[in-house]
Order: sequence, then structure tokens, then C-alpha cells
Amino acid sequence: MLDGSILGWGAGGISRYMRNVLTHMAQEPDLRIELFSNSRDPVARIPGIVEHHRRVKGGILWRSTVLSATLIRRRPDVYWLPTTFWSPYLPRPYVVTVHDLAPAIFPFSKSMTEVIAFRNLYRRLVIRADHVLAVSEATAHDLRTMWSVPDERITVVPHGVSSFFAPGDTSLAQKNVEKRWNLAERFALVVGTVEERKGLDLAMEIAEISPDLKVVFAGRPGFGHERVVSRGEAVGALFLGEVSDDELLDLYRAAELLLAPSLYEGFGLTPLEAMACGCPAIVAGQAGALTQIHEDGAIVVADRDARSWSDAMHVVRSDRNRWSERGMNLASRYTWEATASGTAQVLRTVAGSRNETRS
Repeated sequence: MLDGSILGWGAGGISRYMRNVLTHMAQEPDLRIELFSNSRDPVARIPGIVEHHRRVKGGILWRSTVLSATLIRRRPDVYWLPTTFWSPYLPRPYVVTVHDLAPAIFPFSKSMTEVIAFRNLYRRLVIRADHVLAVSEATAHDLRTMWSVPDERITVVPHGVSSFFAPGDTSLAQKNVEKRWNLAERFALVVGTVEERKGLDLAMEIAEISPDLKVVFAGRPGFGHERVVSRGEAVGALFLGEVSDDELLDLYRAAELLLAPSLYEGFGLTPLEAMACGCPAIVAGQAGALTQIHEDGAIVVADRDARSWSDAMHVVRSDRNRWSERGMNLASRYTWEATASGTAQVLRTVAGSRNETRS
């Protein structure tokens, strides 16, 4: 059983993760997956997933009443928390997926309320979990060193890249982008929540010194986005807001390259998605999982200065086909089938341990 309420909120990294993993886990013949959501309507609509939904205003209130009562009554073999949703009641055993520890490492990236909740409620939830799924070795390292989670209770199961993101007709994608956003110039793409942790100050410095390549941001507004947007627009950057998967596919295919200047990432899915579409990526060094995961297919820039990034952009553009091929080779190693298989195996093991204890 799991709380899948976030699937009703629209696009986002964790929503994408959950939907892809659940779609493939639903095909496992020995798993029965029940998904509960704080919603008036089903949120997953995935064949093989049993959905229950009931709308209560306020997520904490819903988890404290409807969800907790259901968990007490139903007593699942294992409860899975794929997000940071805290609940006053958690059945045993439970497994939690940790995507990153960004609010603990960079408290300025979230509101103070979120930071306090993360460092206290969510930290206790993770520490007490029967098992923890980390999306990268970098996140696993953070769990061990910052929250003292024992290594034997951590399994690394990386994200995957959907087969939806693949090379295609570049000319058609460019036409679609021009028609949708009146964007005919060559552009460098930045994808993700518009917030300071994503290193967008650096991206805007790049925009200032690279007038021949427009910097375009695609992503929903995050904490403190107003300052980022106002400065970016002043130097000619373009902010598209949240985009659909079809629009994102066109952007990946049409872009000259993708920039990932984040200060920290627990995994870094968007560079892999871009590379899967044939779009070369440039990523920040010493930024959590970015270097670890992407160094075989992307250019990694250790310095956080615009000139170094501009030089890397020149390297990519002067030999784009080579970097495109390297990126596609790297992206092909990551599949949602493998993510779902690894997740299902951990859930089986934890559920089996509980049943052995019962007997």
C-alpha cells in the first residue's frame, strides 16, 4: 500500500518516478498494489493498481484520519513511502524512498516550515524505516553520514529514463517550439523547478555572456522563484513555466544543449532524459549525484563561473554529434523496468521478513 496523492498534482520529478515505477510494478504477478489518495477521483489510472480515493481538505488531516484508519484496519504486508509525506501513523514494516537531502543541506531552497519538518519529522521517519531506497550512491552516502542510517538498511535503486524520450525529427520539434513559444533562436535548455538550489544564478550569468544562445527555463515555480525570474528576464532569458511531456520532448529535441548547473541533485533525471533524445548535456561538478551519474556521457564543469561553462558549451557545439552519441549511450543504461524490479525486490524482502516474524 502507498499514498499516491502526489500523482494528482500534475508533473514533477517524484510524480514521474512514481508513475513509471508503479506502471512496471503492476505487471509483477505476485504483487497486489493498493494506492490511496486524497482526491475526489482516481489519480493513477494504471491497469493492475487498486485505487481508493477520498477528498479531505488538508494533507496532514487526511493522513491523520482517513489514511491512518485505513492502514490500521487493512494492515498491509508492507507500506511504501515514495515521497516525503509524513504521517502520524505508520504500519510496520515500511519502506521509504529518499530522493535527496536537499532541504537539510540547502535550507534556503525551501520555506522554513518545510525545512523544519524535513529535519525533524521526515528525518525520524527515515531513520525508523525498516528499509530505505536511495536513488543514487550520493544520496546513500548522505543518509549514512548525515542521518546515520546503517548501510545494511539502504539499497540503491536508480531512476530510469522512459522510452518516450528518444531522438526524433529535430526540424519538426524546432517548428513546434517556434509555434508554441515564438522561439526561433538557438537555445540552451534548463529543466527543473525554478528555485535557487538549481543554480539558476549561474545559468543567468551564462545568458549574459552567451548572446548567440538564448537560455530557456522549463519548470514550475519553486520557493523564491520571483527573484530568479526577474533577474533572468533582465538578461534575456525565457521562462516557459511548467510544460507537458509532449512539449518537453520537443524542447529536448530542439535544444542545442542542456545545462544542469544545480548546486545539488540526489539523482538528476533531466540530463539523462535530454541525452536520451540526443541533446548533449553539461552538468555541474561537486553537486551530489550529477558527476557520479553523468560523467560518462556529459561534460562536467567543476568551476561555478560562467566563463568555464561558456567554454564547455563551445566544446559541445564544436563536436555536437560526438557528445550526442555519448549521451544516448549513457541514458540507455537507465530503465524504469530496472527501477521497478529493484523496488519490488526490496518490498518483497521486507514483506517476507514481516511474515516470517508472524509465523
